[in-house]
Amino acid sequence: MSSVFKKYIVAASGLFLTLFVLGHSAGNSLMLFSSEMFNRYGHALITNPLIYLIEFVVVAIFLTHVFFALKVTFENWSARGDVGYKKRVNKDSNLISFAASTMPYTGAVIFIFLVLHIVQFKYGAYYEITYAGTIMRDLHRLLLEYFPAPLNAIGYIIAMVVLTFHVLHGLWSITQTFGVNRSMYNKLFRNIALGFALFVLVIYVTFPVWGYLQGVK
Repeated sequence: MSSVFKKYIVAASGLFLTLFVLGHSAGNSLMLFSSEMFNRYGHALITNPLIYLIEFVVVAIFLTHVFFALKVTFENWSARGDVGYKKRVNKDSNLISFAASTMPYTGAVIFIFLVLHIVQFKYGAYYEITYAGTIMRDLHRLLLEYFPAPLNAIGYIIAMVVLTFHVLHGLWSITQTFGVNRSMYNKLFRNIALGFALFVLVIYVTFPVWGYLQGVK
């Protein structure tokens, strides 16, 4: 398999995961408005007959992204001849250059965070609540127990900052990988990547801050 094709796989799977992050933020935002809305949203996901298939697809794409990203990274490190890439990174903004140079490390942090996040919320404490005769898991209560703990809130925020840098370079590099970058559009693509990354940061940091403030009222 050629190195170019591997980069295509990394870019395509990364784009899918970026869209997943966006969709996940929309669902999580319901916690800010109503505990019932959030719990009903979670219940609808859990009881969806396709949930196992969806989870399998997401996990498969995630692992594919990790595998080929590591493979491309190690091949670049061993070759030490990716001069064109290094020159291109140096021409990018300081933020994108920093994000590019730390991609393997931010990726590792995100992987560890996801494992801990799934253990905590998917397999964590189980509370029940009833709406209109329907018994469902009270995920909202779980959040209000988790985020008021300062270490949990701070750890989540740090993970979201790391995710922001990973998404920033990921979106920018997709234009490079698929060859849609043109000198006249580079500034536009950079701004789009930066804007989206900042949106991800703001929306996801809102969750732990909100949860923490609920606990200190």
